Amino acid sequence: MNRTIVRTGIAAAAALGVSLAGASLWAGTASAMPAEGCNADQLVTTVVHGSPGAGQRYAEVQFTAKAHQYCQLKGNLPVTITGARNVLVTPDTFSPATVVHLRPGSSAHVLLHWTGIADAAQQETPNSITVRTPGDRGQHVTLPWNEGSVDASPESHSIDVGVVQAGPADQ
Repeated sequence: MNRTIVRTGIAAAAALGVSLAGASLWAGTASAMPAEGCNADQLVTTVVHGSPGAGQRYAEVQFTAKAHQYCQLKGNLPVTITGARNVLVTPDTFSPATVVHLRPGSSAHVLLHWTGIADAAQQETPNSITVRTPGDRGQHVTLPWNEGSVDASPESHSIDVGVVQAGPADQ
């Protein structure tokens, strides 16, 4: 009878060891899974110039995951501008917020749209654009604004910001 108890104990210990080993392997895999949000230091962030047409102006903020970085972006990211006090930043509240999982080298982007048809006296040029990443540290990425002037008239004075989309910016 003691031999049966010992065998059962050894079998239980072996099974527990396998379970712990499996948990250890799972934890190693989990570290490669996308974390909720992306911190600024996980990404290369750039402003990509878009194609203008009929007074419409476009650019995109592109986020590319650095080597060995896995994270995710979702919905509207907080965006602000400096240097253009009469220009508003308006987030897209109508498009569905999808989750974009980034792995090393993959990209996501946010579309920026504004008009540039007002008289020069009714236009302002931002100095920079700042995007807040949704990671656990809530970091801000500030980039120079090299996209020209934005209408700042009472009729048209905003930069519309889209939701995060998978893939690189259109160039």
